[in-house]
Amino acid sequence: QQKDKHDMGPMHTHDFYEIEYNISGNRQYFTKTKMFHLVKGSLIVIRPGTTHKFISGGCTVYTLQVSPESFSEDQKYFLDKLAQKEGLQLPLQRLAQIDGVYKKLLSIRSSFPFSENKKMQFHLQLGTLFQLFYKYVQTSSNDSAFNNELSPSITPIVFQVLDYVKNNYKEDFTLDD
Repeated sequence: QQKDKHDMGPMHTHDFYEIEYNISGNRQYFTKTKMFHLVKGSLIVIRPGTTHKFISGGCTVYTLQVSPESFSEDQKYFLDKLAQKEGLQLPLQRLAQIDGVYKKLLSIRSSFPFSENKKMQFHLQLGTLFQLFYKYVQTSSNDSAFNNELSPSITPIVFQVLDYVKNNYKEDFTLDD
């Protein structure tokens, strides 16, 4: 969680995906050619190599920075499609659900370097977050062309992972560990 009340500085790039979810306040996002006003409930995905910066009017943001190697090809495809939208407004009534998953992810991330157990927990929570994003984009977007472009294989990823864990992972654990 990042409480931001300052100018981020100069335009910059990085070699990882940055997934930003604005949970309160206002923020402006700039690329080389565009500017977006982000408010509570705004989601923005920044692809590796995208030149950008933020200026905050005072906000609280959840930020995940994850290397592309951490994602499957389907997940990268989904993130790239979200990045093309350059700012999505997710339903505010779902804020608590997304907030809970982000908190778990950030908690797990803070225990880096990961044990195998923590790595699996992180990817399960990341899959849950993607599932929520996919569901909310499908139900709240009026852009049918965009909805049709999203890979239908994204939805069952969480269930595939859970089935794998159930069938192959013998050590007791919880997602809250």
